[in-house]
Amino acid sequence: MLYRLGCCACLVVAAFTSCNGGSLDLVNQKQQNKEAAKSDGTLYHLDLNKTQIEQLVEPDDREVEGAKFVQVEVSEVTNPQKYPVKFEVSYQPKDQEKIFLGSFSLFPPNNPGKFIVPTQGRVKGEGKIILTLVTSEQAKAGDTLKVGVKRLQFRKE
Repeated sequence: MLYRLGCCACLVVAAFTSCNGGSLDLVNQKQQNKEAAKSDGTLYHLDLNKTQIEQLVEPDDREVEGAKFVQVEVSEVTNPQKYPVKFEVSYQPKDQEKIFLGSFSLFPPNNPGKFIVPTQGRVKGEGKIILTLVTSEQAKAGDTLKVGVKRLQFRKE
């Protein structure tokens, strides 16, 4: 009888451990998927017709906590006329006005690179980061100006 009780206890412990471990694996997998989505190589394209992209900031996003900078990686530039290219970065808290964080320019105007803009301690909680391509007044309809931007990142240093 004691032998059967011991076997049942072992089975219960084994079942509990395997179920509990599975739950932990699902939580870890969900976290890994979230991190992979943040660091994927997806390119967002801006041009003369589409001059703005928005990236949501989730209220529980740990990447945002204590972030001092927003990093913008411009990975592709097609600008044969070499028009001046400027970007503005803003933060818009949910249901509030947009807050200008800063700007940067490409130099030379067809040169990709990584750029940082200070958050000024204003990026908190739910909202969105807005990246706007500000084009030269010289650019006209039919001109080619295309920019590929990777997912915006938050940096603590």
